[in-house]
Amino acid sequence: MRILLLMFVLSSPLAAMDAEAARFARRVLLHESARKHLGIEVGDIASVRECTLVRGDFNGDAVPDVAALVSRDGAWALALFDGSAKGDSPAGVHLFRQQNAVAAERLALSGHDAIGLDTTESTDDGHTQQTTVRTTVLRWHQNGWVRGLEFVRTLKRTSGRVSRIEATSLEHAAGRLSLVGSGHDLLDGQELANSRFSHHTPLTIACDGSLTSGATTRHDVPVPTRTQLARTLEREGLLAAALEQSQLAVRQADADLLPADDARRLDAKALHQRLAASLASATVGKR
Repeated sequence: MRILLLMFVLSSPLAAMDAEAARFARRVLLHESARKHLGIEVGDIASVRECTLVRGDFNGDAVPDVAALVSRDGAWALALFDGSAKGDSPAGVHLFRQQNAVAAERLALSGHDAIGLDTTESTDDGHTQQTTVRTTVLRWHQNGWVRGLEFVRTLKRTSGRVSRIEATSLEHAAGRLSLVGSGHDLLDGQELANSRFSHHTPLTIACDGSLTSGATTRHDVPVPTRTQLARTLEREGLLAAALEQSQLAVRQADADLLPADDARRLDAKALHQRLAASLASATVGKR
């Protein structure tokens, strides 16, 4: 009987939380809106699926605070516990729904810390597998959580022997905020030479607490290089991947405002048309 009781306790959601997390989960349920959203009564922490604690100075008063992320059946509540306030109730909550798992982390921003909520999505259509991690930035502003911005933190797409990896991070340096990202392509797990690209977007904090984006500076792969990458993949027999690279070359020609008679544009466009025809022919031949 004792063994069965022990197995039941260890298999319950509460067993996944330590004593401190359980204590903060109980405090989150003191907030009426959080209780209604989660569908849990006061003190019923056994129904809480998990409680993640993140520490930082979220309200900018130089006193450490605690952010508690609680979930149940796709309903989530992010609560702030002011380190300088008295009482057990949270100062405020942010409520949302998300069926996928959500991870929380502290982000160091200008003035005070913020919370980054990461959600991972994976798709597989039998030909292409893609994993995307999206980050939502939440800042504490005027007694409530404000959605700062949302961006794709990482993206990995694999189709056969070809992959693309992109990564973006929120950076804070010398009092300035920015989104900095880069990416590259791989063939058989090895980076394709000269396929790396990058971008930089300055951010400012608006009066409503959100983050606004400035003009993005990009360092893209030059049109001739993209065209050559397409030819390399074509030689490997990877027509779909080659076509994608040629499409990127044509788009880059547009972005660079190359004249209609520019040799780089003409070369990329001709290759794109030929690869599209070859891929269509190969597809028909397989039917």
